[in-house]
Amino acid sequence: MKTTKLISCLFGMSAILVMFACGSTKPVVDTSTSKGSITPQKANSEVAIQETRSEQLAYEKPATRAWGEAFASRVSNASLLAQGQARASLALAIKAQITVGTDDNSAAYDKSNGLGQMGNDGMAKVNTAVSQVTEQLVQNTSVIHSDKFMTADGRYHVYVCLEYLPGVADMAQKIAKGVEDQISKDDKLKMNFEFEQYKKSIEEKLEKMRANNK
Repeated sequence: MKTTKLISCLFGMSAILVMFACGSTKPVVDTSTSKGSITPQKANSEVAIQETRSEQLAYEKPATRAWGEAFASRVSNASLLAQGQARASLALAIKAQITVGTDDNSAAYDKSNGLGQMGNDGMAKVNTAVSQVTEQLVQNTSVIHSDKFMTADGRYHVYVCLEYLPGVADMAQKIAKGVEDQISKDDKLKMNFEFEQYKKSIEEKLEKMRANNK
């Protein structure tokens, strides 16, 4: 009987050792999810190549969400670095979608975008304003989910998903208002700037980001 117990004990210890030997990462309690729960993840090397929940959520709403990842020796530092990467990614995606191309004559002279006839100088001013306003907007994003792991060398590997919670319509409103405020009255007259039409144009372009991701 003692021999049987000894064998069972040794077998159990061997199984535990095998589990740890096979894994390069292990899950860490996630306190930054939307519900404050633990994110279930496999404690093995596959975790590095599997798509995390943070990534999945970001892809669902690319106009208002983005994900980022980072490594650090402290979980708080890794989280902050990942958030910075996500905000930069979201700002870049938004600007790429709504910036007026200086080599696109149809965009420069199409009244449907609310900007009318701008010329290269006008486009440069609009794009500068768009860039500044967008950079400010992404600072108001919130962490809606995070996935945290610890690597074999003791560092934290953190993924986060950020979202601009007010939504696309609010984002379009603020960008259009920011551009309107930063462009002089004379420039607006030259462009035949139309606020409502420009706001609508921005919202439509942002919505296309969602459609293209489906």
